[in-house]
Amino acid sequence: HENTLYLFVKDVPNCYTTEPHIRSFALAEPISSACWLDNGEALPFTQENGIASITAVPQLYGVNLTLRVAKITLA
Repeated sequence: HENTLYLFVKDVPNCYTTEPHIRSFALAEPISSACWLDNGEALPFTQENGIASITAVPQLYGVNLTLRVAKITLA
């Protein structure tokens, strides 16, 4: 789909951390939603001056994925 992007996110923290895990990237088109592909959980995001940022919440206890993929839907 032309209005869908996929963001590969490495080293998502586990539940033992309280630090926010923010990934930022250049994107001029407005985002309407973002979610993880593996569980459909919505990802908080901001977008300002052509820079988009998503906040990856820590993974659940007992889960340790090296790489996660976020689906970003453009408006």
